[in-house]
Amino acid sequence: MSTGAGWQRFFPPENDPDKKDRAIVITARVFPLFALAVAMSCCTKDNTTPSTEGPTPGAITGIVSTPPSVAVAEAVIRIEPETSRDTTDASGVYTLVGIVPGTYMVISTATGFFPESTTVAVSSSSTVTGNISMTSSAPTNGLILYLPFNGNANDASGRGNHGIIAGATLTTDRAGYLNRAYAFDGINNNISFPDLIPDTITAFTMSAWIFANDAGRRRVALYSGANRGEAQLEIIDSSFSFTVDIYNVGWFPTFSRAVAGQFVHLVGVYRRGDRSQLWVDGVLKSEISLPMGTLNHGRSTHTSSVGSYAPQWLDWGRQNGIEAWQGTVDQVRIYTRALSQTEIQLLYASGQ
Repeated sequence: MSTGAGWQRFFPPENDPDKKDRAIVITARVFPLFALAVAMSCCTKDNTTPSTEGPTPGAITGIVSTPPSVAVAEAVIRIEPETSRDTTDASGVYTLVGIVPGTYMVISTATGFFPESTTVAVSSSSTVTGNISMTSSAPTNGLILYLPFNGNANDASGRGNHGIIAGATLTTDRAGYLNRAYAFDGINNNISFPDLIPDTITAFTMSAWIFANDAGRRRVALYSGANRGEAQLEIIDSSFSFTVDIYNVGWFPTFSRAVAGQFVHLVGVYRRGDRSQLWVDGVLKSEISLPMGTLNHGRSTHTSSVGSYAPQWLDWGRQNGIEAWQGTVDQVRIYTRALSQTEIQLLYASGQ
């Protein structure tokens, strides 16, 4: 049988009037599986809907603090890979939401601190904790008083030398954050704190960020009381000054031209029987030689203060040309040693 004759057995001749119907029947008999497949493909409807659901996002929360458990406010929190960021509140708390499950590095940065991080694993619908401990970039060795003024006058040095507020009010700090510095009215506002500098101390450092509304009068920004050892950061004769009082000798001031209307970082360094120095914005501006002797002391009512001369002697001070601070003070520190140039510049940079 030839090929043509073979195909003619399955397909009718061209002149067959019933060719169409006969061809369908023959095709169905010869190719039954093919016909069934065609029918199923034509007549079966796919009702399956592809799934679009993925894992449910989770969250990361935590507290940012510095030893000993002092909250770090206004720290910027971000994650890598970066999908979210937040800023810590006054209690150091942050929360990142909508985090796709995975492993992330949580990074915290804040003015005055070295950047720190922690790694967390987020699973579907979970909230994980990522607490971070930060280390201050400012020197801490010998620190006995640190008043950051983060909403209060508490001492953050860990020594418990908290301030007592008398009239001073919270205000905006140099970075523009609310309630992060104290404003003083130039009359009787002050924040008292314990007398920390003994008259026999061999060296100490005191520092503060200050904003002067008025640079033309003598005004005291930070005062270590003559109850134990008398010294102060102030404006005198239109100049910033770090002034120490040597017992039975007198005052030894240093001078640098004062400016009003802007924040300035002042540091006073004392070395007994050697010299005292005034640093302004990380730069040594003035120094003076000192005779051997102790600091003025023994006046029990001449107590230490931020924003004024001895609080119990404000009237006497005004009568003698020593007025309270008019402006803002922030980030007060006292150390029981002389900071080096590098440390002073680091202290200044930590406040930028």
